[in-house]
Amino acid sequence: MEKNKFRKSEVIAFLEGQILSGAATDEQEELYIDYKWNGVLKRNNYTYKKLIKEMKRHYEGE
Repeated sequence: MEKNKFRKSEVIAFLEGQILSGAATDEQEELYIDYKWNGVLKRNNYTYKKLIKEMKRHYEGE
């Protein structure tokens, strides 16, 4: 089974879209704020992993 990988820029763009549309959770907004302030996207974070699953569903139609 091939594992899909998203680039950091794709994840941030998806997250920004979620925030602008009002669909982002508080945890997702906090993840984005941490990224903007610290420049680090914590990939082992539960919110990050959940966001990746959401992206897969959105782009692959699962």
